[in-house]
Amino acid sequence: MNGRLGIACRYLPLAVAVAGWLSGCGDDGTSPADGADLAADVAGDADGAPDTAADADAEADDDADAGADADVPPPPDECIPPIALVDTSAATNVVGTGTPESCTEAALRSALEARGRIRFDCGPAPVTIAVTSELRLDGYTGDVVLDGGGLVTLDGGGRTRILGLHSSFERPEPRLTVQRLAFANGRTTDVPHTSSTDNGGAAIYRLGGSLDVIDCVFQGNVGPENGQDVAGGAVYSIGVGTTTIVGSTFRGNRCSSGGAIGNLHNSLVLVNSAVESNAATGTGGNPGDGGNGGGIYMDGVGNALTLCGCRVAGNTGNAFGGGVFRVSNAERPPTDIDRSTFENNELLPDDFGLGGGLYLQGNAITIDATTLSGNRARGAGGLFIGPNSSAELTNVTLDANVAKSGLGGGLFTDDATTGTLLNCTLTRNAAPGDVAFAGAIAGGGGMTMRNTVVAYSVAGNGWNPISCTRTLADGGGNFQWPVARAGGGSDDPDALCASGASLVDPLLGELADNGGPTRTALPADGSPVLGAGTACPPTDQRGEPRSRCDSGAVER
Repeated sequence: MNGRLGIACRYLPLAVAVAGWLSGCGDDGTSPADGADLAADVAGDADGAPDTAADADAEADDDADAGADADVPPPPDECIPPIALVDTSAATNVVGTGTPESCTEAALRSALEARGRIRFDCGPAPVTIAVTSELRLDGYTGDVVLDGGGLVTLDGGGRTRILGLHSSFERPEPRLTVQRLAFANGRTTDVPHTSSTDNGGAAIYRLGGSLDVIDCVFQGNVGPENGQDVAGGAVYSIGVGTTTIVGSTFRGNRCSSGGAIGNLHNSLVLVNSAVESNAATGTGGNPGDGGNGGGIYMDGVGNALTLCGCRVAGNTGNAFGGGVFRVSNAERPPTDIDRSTFENNELLPDDFGLGGGLYLQGNAITIDATTLSGNRARGAGGLFIGPNSSAELTNVTLDANVAKSGLGGGLFTDDATTGTLLNCTLTRNAAPGDVAFAGAIAGGGGMTMRNTVVAYSVAGNGWNPISCTRTLADGGGNFQWPVARAGGGSDDPDALCASGASLVDPLLGELADNGGPTRTALPADGSPVLGAGTACPPTDQRGEPRSRCDSGAVER
């Protein structure tokens, strides 16, 4: 990267996991989205939240088959937003005079030059404003609020970045707020193998300053296909300041890394938002040519990551982190994930990559009331936790994640990682390849397991453990099933995931909507996990009180 703090951190995943994983392929990307349809999405809710279910036309995006339903709206407001809509009703800086024809690119440029609070008056119907060259905000002063009222799409036409805030790497001002807007078909210069971070952020690029995004839709925005540290098909933020995103949807965007969102050397807060069917199209990682973070890419120093009430689904990458890639070269900054879903994200190569759902390294990790399901990667199908990390997982479900040809279908963690799996459920995770093993957990020798259920794991290698490669410290109340392969064939009964685990079938149901913000696997009546836990957290994954202290993520 070419920022003032020097290069972004270079990460070295566990050698045993990555040796020989050196190939990958790109993604063909998405077709342009229709701007009027996007504006209608934003207009769908009276409160300004995007109604993406209304956008069902065939021009959605070619990446919709990546695993997520492209028409799923942002999650409901499970979490308290840290920011709210700015009142622009009395704003005198107005784009348009009441008709669609009056809402021109020139009028918008003039309003942005004046800064302050800006609203649109384009009539009662959705309108698209074609942007033919980047709308630039330069300098350190003058906050801007740009409010589309749920009716306006800014469309880059596949030829230009839409909006850029160019402050200074070291300054957190000014603050740019975009709300109730749609951003479609932005594009930045595609220089092959570029190392210029200036080419990221096809919809919004932020260098310094701060960015707030509220109730917006981003679709079909495209950054460079490959290149190191070039990220953010839709939004790329570099330098001090914070990017805060609430109630927004990112769909069908792509870039070398961070198909939807890129963050370098600053903090990211993402609340009640959906990141779906985006693609990190580079290859090789870093050092390399990108491909990290199909949905979200985050790197650098001095940054914290917060995700609450989010859905990250159907994103693809070619290196590390199919849904989210997050590393730090500072001393364990926080990564806090709460009430979120990571589903059907994938690293496409069968012989390269870790962390189909999440790749987290060098962080103090806290994950609560969250489900990772159906994610796929060469290794660590669901969650990879890298060196120099700590991890506290509470009321977390990992279901049907797949390590395609490596190890750790559900979770793969460095043995030096410390932390606890508290009232977690790992079920139906798989490492099905003929040289793969540890369907549930690979590594984790520094962690403690308590009130946790490991069930129905699958491993393809008949001579290695089915579920776990290490025996984690035993905090009590744990369950594991099965413990031997049908028909034999293993040189050892399955390695115990915890030394005192109860080796009986926990009688868990399929992953389903059992109430609460995320899907869970409910134990059946008569399950041995009922009341088997000790010192449970006060609520289960659904947020329901725990009156009996069942083992696993959800109380019967």
